[in-house]
Amino acid sequence: MKTAILPLLSLFILFSCTPSPRTPFDREGVSFTCPRGWHIADQESIDSAGYHLSIEKDGFNSSGLMTVSWVNGFIGDENYMDIYKTELRDNIIYRNSNLDFGDTYTGKFNEYNCLITEFTASFIGLKHEGSLYIFYTGGKTIAILRQEAVEDKADNANGFKTLETSFAVL
Repeated sequence: MKTAILPLLSLFILFSCTPSPRTPFDREGVSFTCPRGWHIADQESIDSAGYHLSIEKDGFNSSGLMTVSWVNGFIGDENYMDIYKTELRDNIIYRNSNLDFGDTYTGKFNEYNCLITEFTASFIGLKHEGSLYIFYTGGKTIAILRQEAVEDKADNANGFKTLETSFAVL
């Protein structure tokens, strides 16, 4: 019995350690490439009002996270920024994380002009940094949250670059 279990366990470990493949995403005119070693962990239609999805870096000790949310129609960048920040502050995961937002400024996410705020948080003593991008295009008000542990910045850089440079809205 022991000899039969070992090969099966070895196969499970081998295949569970294989990085997720590079995968295209395209929904309602929003598209991007999910890089190798990252996967879409969660996605949910918000009735006909919009959509939300989370993209995470593979691995138990990985911290790369990007969420993409959109609301159909124009909400206003500053208004949506305030709503999103309030939602994060009230979220059970962030509530005790010492979440701290910096000033809001204008910049770009890929080719899109947007409002940006950067933030810091601490989860189980591990310092995280992130950015929140808000912009309106293609009839959608879009929020993109990017977050990672400070110690994982080098490991996440190429994945975040692929996500950002491939991001498009028709």
